[in-house]
Amino acid sequence: YSQFLIYAWNSFKLAVTVSVICMLIAVLITYYQRVSRASLKYWPGRVASAGYALPGTVLAIAVLLVLSFFDGLLNQVAVFFNTTDSLGLILSGSIFALIFAYVVRFYAIAQGTLEASFARIPPSFDMASAAMGKTSSQTLRLVHLPLLKRGILTAGLLIFIECMKELPAALLLRPFDFETLATHVYQYASDEQLELAASSALFIVIVGLLPLYFITSSMESSRRYE
Repeated sequence: YSQFLIYAWNSFKLAVTVSVICMLIAVLITYYQRVSRASLKYWPGRVASAGYALPGTVLAIAVLLVLSFFDGLLNQVAVFFNTTDSLGLILSGSIFALIFAYVVRFYAIAQGTLEASFARIPPSFDMASAAMGKTSSQTLRLVHLPLLKRGILTAGLLIFIECMKELPAALLLRPFDFETLATHVYQYASDEQLELAASSALFIVIVGLLPLYFITSSMESSRRYE
C-alpha cells in the first residue's frame, strides 16, 4: 500500500509539473502569434507541436540522445575547469529527461486548445486595451488570461490525463529510483501478476475519467450559454 501511494504521488506531481509547463509555454507562444506581425510567427508553435506525432519510444530515444550529448559537454566543461567531482548524467539520468520528453510530446494539446480559445476573443478587445494605454503584457494579464481560464484548465486536464497513462517514455527515461503508476502496472502485468497491477490500473482509469467528466460538463454548460 505504501508503494502504491509513492507511485501515485510520483505520477501526480509529474503530470501537474508537465501540465503547468505546457500551459505557460503555450500561453506565451499563442499570444505571440496573436500580436506579432512577422510572416513566420506560426512556426514556433508548429515546430513545438511536432512531438505529438512521434511515438513515445522514438521520442524517448531522441531525447535520450540529445540530453546525453549535453551531459557530455557539461562534463567536459567541468574537467576543463578542474572540477574534482564528475557531474554525471545530470540531464539524461534525472527526472528532467522525463519532464522534457513529456513536454515535447504533449505540448501540442495545449497549443491547439489555446489557439481555439484565443480565436474566440475579438481583436477589438486588444484595440480597446491599447487605446487605454496598456502594454502587451498588461493586455495578456488583465484581458486575455481571465477569458482563457476555461481553455487553460481544459488543456491542463487533458495533458494531465495523458501524462498519467504515458508508458514508453516513462520506461526509457525514468531515473532508477523513480516509478510511476504506468510503469508499476506494466512490470506486474508483464509478469502476469494481474492482481498486483489491478489497483494501480484502476486508479489510472478513475483519475482519467474525473477530468473528462469535468471537461464534458464544462463544454455542455458553455453551449448552453451560447
